[in-house]
Amino acid sequence: MASHPMTTRRPLVLLEANEASCSLFETYAAEFPNSQLAQILQQSICTPTQFSTTYELNWWSAWATLYLGVGPDEHTLVNQNVLKASSTRQSFWQLLQSHGLTVGLFGTAGAHIWVPLRNNTLAFFLPEKYAHHVLPFPRALRRYAALKSKISLANDGYLPNNQGLSSLALLPLLFRHFRFEHLALLIPWLRHTPHNKSALLVRARLAHKIDLEKFLLEYKKTKPDFASFNVGLIATGQHIFLGEWLACNTAARRRHPLTTLMHDFDNSLGLLLRSCKKHHANFMIASGIGQQPGTDDQSTQAAPQWILNDLTRLLRTIRFPHPVTRSHTMRPNITLLTRNDTEAINLKTRLERLRTSVGKIFSVTQSDCQLTLHLNVPALAPYEKPLVKLGRRKVAHRHIGRLGLKLSFNPALNGVHDSRGLLTYLRIDQFKSADTRTKASFPYFNKPAVDLRHILPTLLGYFEIEPLVNMAAPIASLLDL
Repeated sequence: MASHPMTTRRPLVLLEANEASCSLFETYAAEFPNSQLAQILQQSICTPTQFSTTYELNWWSAWATLYLGVGPDEHTLVNQNVLKASSTRQSFWQLLQSHGLTVGLFGTAGAHIWVPLRNNTLAFFLPEKYAHHVLPFPRALRRYAALKSKISLANDGYLPNNQGLSSLALLPLLFRHFRFEHLALLIPWLRHTPHNKSALLVRARLAHKIDLEKFLLEYKKTKPDFASFNVGLIATGQHIFLGEWLACNTAARRRHPLTTLMHDFDNSLGLLLRSCKKHHANFMIASGIGQQPGTDDQSTQAAPQWILNDLTRLLRTIRFPHPVTRSHTMRPNITLLTRNDTEAINLKTRLERLRTSVGKIFSVTQSDCQLTLHLNVPALAPYEKPLVKLGRRKVAHRHIGRLGLKLSFNPALNGVHDSRGLLTYLRIDQFKSADTRTKASFPYFNKPAVDLRHILPTLLGYFEIEPLVNMAAPIASLLDL
């Protein structure tokens, strides 16, 4: 798809480096000054960003603020498990499409809620893994999205016999997009139980490599005016290792698993920059929010966590006869989809009857045919050993296992969400090769932080589109406009 003639701006590729922190980027660039990331930071406009909210500090809400230009009070996406939002404002990609510009979205945060227009301005669209109810485009991406979702559910321990299911689900992807490095990652991944630190990192690396190949292929075929690609492996790596990694000395950091992950990310930057050069597109990295090392009370030893890992068994136990599908949401919340409102009400009633001697097992909220389940930890706390029966006259003495529940163990958080993220903007025609001697003052992100609400009007200015009424003012210096 050729760029629309109404704009003289170059196409733009946005890399959503989800939750990347300024300290992570700066530390890695200092350790590896010849890396692609170091070269990008040296030659880009680098700006810290700030997400202000009175609600839960999470990446979905931050990206909604960036792409809609309004805060959580208005866009209403206030936590990570909301699959709908009441805001009727147009998102950045919808505004571009309404002006005749083409867009390609690959895992873009929030795009399943503010769905792109399905017309000749849509180049490609792969929703994020939490969006089962939105179909990818073109049709060839649908099977890919379904397999990715099954792998992710299985690896998180949400499906019984998860490792076997994971490996079977992954085989079609490997046969279709085989590289030796994929096999080298798959073998150690299958050796670990879900939520083992090594398994989490390997899964994130493997998914990222295959996703990037898919994105670059779609981008090469369609060449949209605006394309975005979401990277989740940085968020995963920081949650597990950030504080530990930042505290390492230089020698230890070079051998650290998080450094291996960052090398993967850096190689991806090289591939993306090569594609941007070929198609004359400028390049941007944004993170929504960032992470910082967890304090002692935030990163204590992991406690056991109850999860629903066998939905079929639960439905059989409560004798619910209708089909139910599971939507992938952030644990420990559970999202179930029924065929209609009537079945949803019936299922909600049956689930809320499940009790232990302490209280209800599930708290359930309903929205149309969607149910969001919250496991009541106090009600399950006395039953942290297998095969312990429920209280007398409660669920007919059924064992906890009969409800499809099991205990899971998350690794302790080493990095926690931080309201400060980052934004970098690189003009591709001014980018020099890795042997350049151009150096920028360190640290790179040494400017005052910019509120996320200013990003959308600034991006609209890049494409020569007037900001909407009641929108924050654009900041021309962010993109050298």
